[in-house]
Amino acid sequence: MLKMNLEKDPLNTLFLSPGVEDLMKFYNSFPDRDDLIGWMSGRHKSTPSMIQVQGDTTSVVVIPTADYNSARTQTCSLKIFKGMQQIVVESVKPKDVYFNYSHNVNIGISKAMEFNPNWIIISNDDMTPSDPPNILLSELKKADPDKYNVLFTREEGSYHSFPRFIGTPNSLYSVISTLHPNRLRKTRQEIWKKFGLKYIDAIDTGLTGLMSRFTYRYLKGHLLTGSFAILSKNYINSVSKVYDETFINGGEDTDLSLKLLKEPEKIGFIDYKIGDMVGTSLGSGWTRYIRNVVNEIYLSYKIEKGLTVYQ
Repeated sequence: MLKMNLEKDPLNTLFLSPGVEDLMKFYNSFPDRDDLIGWMSGRHKSTPSMIQVQGDTTSVVVIPTADYNSARTQTCSLKIFKGMQQIVVESVKPKDVYFNYSHNVNIGISKAMEFNPNWIIISNDDMTPSDPPNILLSELKKADPDKYNVLFTREEGSYHSFPRFIGTPNSLYSVISTLHPNRLRKTRQEIWKKFGLKYIDAIDTGLTGLMSRFTYRYLKGHLLTGSFAILSKNYINSVSKVYDETFINGGEDTDLSLKLLKEPEKIGFIDYKIGDMVGTSLGSGWTRYIRNVVNEIYLSYKIEKGLTVYQ
């Protein structure tokens, strides 16, 4: 069945390839941005399984994962969120070649809302324990879901509740990409140019953030929900879907974070710490960066067309 699915969609085969040459064949298959976004929007979406873990329903946790029985997911379920109602959204096995993070989380959120919780927590499965679950429950019970759409952790994580900014690549970025010994930087820039990318979501913290300020023109800052998001039931009820399912495993969190800026007075904070293990599920490195360009292009398109909050 897995082989059959791949043969039916050769573009998806190229898109998932670990080789940059295949990824370039993928991008070269589309004459323009509209064609690429059309493929993204029409890409098949699998139907995941859902496993419920019983607990306190005032806040419900949604955890997308490839395997409920994995050590990472069990750490989340039995340690980090112990005692809380959980909806674990497990991807198609043995491997979901049409995995779509936004789609799976949206399905989990719909199920979680049946419990009428005050808050829904969306957590990656590769989180690490810091504060015990009673701290999280205590902080959530103190927060007013009628007052806030989202709660960030006051202490920023490696991949949640940390500052980023929307910017445009400047001439220095172009020079660095052209001269850098890593030629994949130039490859990415060429794909950006082909598909008319104008806006990028850049890191705005640490040494990477300092470099970003030199290589991108700063336009608008935001906090990234990232790997750990807490949304109120009122906010979820106000939108048709929390995540835009055209994104393919990247960019959907930036899109959500920008939309939350529409009502900045409804952005709150809690005193709770949780750790991240970045890139354990989808990988890291330049192959992933090149694959993720589809999401950068789509996000730039949405900003350009006024489809997400920017001004």
